[in-house]
Amino acid sequence: MSISRESAEWPVLVRAAAERKLREGSHGDWPTRTIATWLDGPWLHIVYQREGCLPYYGLAWDTRKGIVGSEWPDPESIGFEIAAYGVFEPHGTSEPDTHGSSSTIYWVGNPPTSNVYDIADIPPGGIWN
Repeated sequence: MSISRESAEWPVLVRAAAERKLREGSHGDWPTRTIATWLDGPWLHIVYQREGCLPYYGLAWDTRKGIVGSEWPDPESIGFEIAAYGVFEPHGTSEPDTHGSSSTIYWVGNPPTSNVYDIADIPPGGIWN
């Protein structure tokens, strides 16, 4: 049974798949600690930190689209792709300037759909332990 990208269940399933991949990790290539994940409509927000680095990074991504432009038919594949290519890959020249306070979130790519620019602003239900 297929599910529509427009259904309310789609972003929830993409988030669950991305969280599984984030918990599994990048197998040591880019050691990353996930701080939080939450949904705002179809948008998945992930806040993370590279191991050994101070800045917090954020990724806001529309769960109906793959990061590399792919048209995956299932939420599992899109969630995996968001974690693998959006979080674990190096940002290169797109990496934001990190001259704020130590709790500032530097958003990569799309800006957040909610006003979360500091780790203190993260919705309580999204924080990882």
